[in-house]
Amino acid sequence: MSSAEIKKWSYALTAAGMLVLGSCSGNSDEKRARNLYSEAETLEAQGKYSEALLLLDSIDKSCPAAVEIRRMGMAMRPKMLEQFTNRQLEITDSLVAVNDYRIDSLSGTVQLVKNDIENYFVPKAEGHVDVSSVSGLHGRMAPDGRFYLIATSPSSINSVSVTANVGGESAHTPSVGFDGERNDRVAGHDVITFIEGECQEIAAFITRNRNQPVTVTFSGKSSITMELPDTQKEGIAALFELSKIVRERKRQEIEKQRLEKTLSVVRSQIARTIMTDSLDME
Repeated sequence: MSSAEIKKWSYALTAAGMLVLGSCSGNSDEKRARNLYSEAETLEAQGKYSEALLLLDSIDKSCPAAVEIRRMGMAMRPKMLEQFTNRQLEITDSLVAVNDYRIDSLSGTVQLVKNDIENYFVPKAEGHVDVSSVSGLHGRMAPDGRFYLIATSPSSINSVSVTANVGGESAHTPSVGFDGERNDRVAGHDVITFIEGECQEIAAFITRNRNQPVTVTFSGKSSITMELPDTQKEGIAALFELSKIVRERKRQEIEKQRLEKTLSVVRSQIARTIMTDSLDME
């Protein structure tokens, strides 16, 4: 659920709570609860299922003496929840379709590299580039959408961090000390792998400024600066954007599964209610 939807629910709950406090105190719970129930029906007809559900919950909790209206609300709630969940599923399906299209559109800009440890994606222009010998910044993406960055210095200066500069603005990575693995010395270059949490800022910065000259400064015992090639800027931007879409797509799939499970539970509850009502009428 988005932050806007959460705020909407919060405001609706506050409004419903104030209405109930003003309506369900005193000795006329039944009449006032019936008015709230009628308002919930109106909201349902308008497709405002979340607000209607909040009113039903408020009646049940705040008007304990209105037994008959509470019973009606309990019967109405599963059907309304079904409609609300269906609406959320429709929205989620639409978002999934949009992101599937975006992933398909960007797939032509990347290339899968098979690896014994873990397969990964690279910009298509760098499909056969040996990053240990080509200076600059090289974007990478794991199959699950994790973005990471390999920084190769023009010469070995015991680099530990990288800063990207455009005009008077800059973004930088944290320091990664030499360990022979994530920070290594190869053929006269410092080769540093910055994992996802360490390179989000600099990758976002380069993506925003892909159409401008970007200089990169490698810092260690001394510093050395180079201009980032266009192919590297475009490659980082493509993979960084794709990684965000892939991660969002995975979150949407999880949300879709949750909604489908909720819908199944609600429909089972509705079926049981119908069966119980049928038996009571016999």
